Amino acid sequence: MTISNRITGVIRLTTPLHCASSDKPQAKPGETNTFTPTSKRSIVTAKGHEAIPYFPGNDFRGRLRRKAATIVLDKIAAGKKVKLELYAGLVNGSIGVIQKEQVLTVEEVLRASSNIYMGLFGGGPRVLKSRYRVSDLVPIIGSMIDIGTVPEAYRDVSDSRVMPMKYKASGAEPDPMAAKELVETTTVYRRDDVYSVARPDEITRFVEDAQAQVAAYQGAASDGASQRKADKAKAKAGEISADEIRGKTNLQNILSFESIRAGTPMYFDLDFKDDVSDAHVGLLLLALRDLVREQELGGWVRAGLGKFNADLTLTRNGVQYQLFEQKWAGADATLSAAMAPFEAKASEEMDKVTLDGMLEFFLPRGSKVKDTTKAPLKAKASEELDKVTLDDAPRGSKVNDAETV
Repeated sequence: MTISNRITGVIRLTTPLHCASSDKPQAKPGETNTFTPTSKRSIVTAKGHEAIPYFPGNDFRGRLRRKAATIVLDKIAAGKKVKLELYAGLVNGSIGVIQKEQVLTVEEVLRASSNIYMGLFGGGPRVLKSRYRVSDLVPIIGSMIDIGTVPEAYRDVSDSRVMPMKYKASGAEPDPMAAKELVETTTVYRRDDVYSVARPDEITRFVEDAQAQVAAYQGAASDGASQRKADKAKAKAGEISADEIRGKTNLQNILSFESIRAGTPMYFDLDFKDDVSDAHVGLLLLALRDLVREQELGGWVRAGLGKFNADLTLTRNGVQYQLFEQKWAGADATLSAAMAPFEAKASEEMDKVTLDGMLEFFLPRGSKVKDTTKAPLKAKASEELDKVTLDDAPRGSKVNDAETV
């Protein structure tokens, strides 16, 4: 990758961010684990290891792919229906389980590299290379700067975007916040409105034979709770296994989840390959804009989590541009005027793409898909191969199989 072509900056959380982790504490026999931690990664510091909450770069990358797929389909389908295989390939990166069914050919590599979507995101059954990567979004704190994940420039506490600090009532110098101070736990109570008769007037107004029906519902729930309690006692005594404990029948429940606190600045780093085209950059910019506008990172978005503002910079061939028109872009995100040439290139290249041409990237080789747009690329590949001679390789060198990613 390169330092000359990338998008970097700060994603500042305006509401908490939760990304469910599979690393849950062990539940007691017969109990359901109702606590969901947020994703964390352990790093080594001078004082030992530290658990850092983060948002996975691969998750962000998948969201960008889906936004780009929508943009491309809106352009090339023009309101027409497309084959399910094409839709699935674009949004998932492949149709079904990825298998390297066949080695790549020079013709397909050349055709994919010039395709605005495949040349940027790659994928397909032959696993074409992509031209960018996204690092995990990590909090801008001292330990992440110390190990080099976040650039040293973000240590400047005079900039409100960067390292959060703990200020002291005594007026002494503030201390940088630690990772554990960026995480909070939220408890959610689920109420069973029928069992608790939360709104009796509504029940009698809307439910047929309300008194008898509700009494029966409450009785069944109470009996289920009593039987479940008895099963737990039997399991503790070894009379039955934990798997035989009856499940809950009452909807009432208490659960909790971890999240990264609102206001936390997260470092964003998206890195392009040097050979990325302006059209590829343009498509990525449009997908990123739509992702910022969506304001739905992570889980519990139905409860208002996952909102953020973005202050990002595009570095293209060493020249820096402000990516969004707004200093802190959110649901109103608009690409700055400097991004217009990249948008224009993306639109121009999407005009060259056909539905059949895109579908061919996701099908087994040999599937019949009529597409005349690939003919010039095949001719170009043939011309390039005609220029290659055996003498082009250094004497004594070994020729390895081409990388199939």
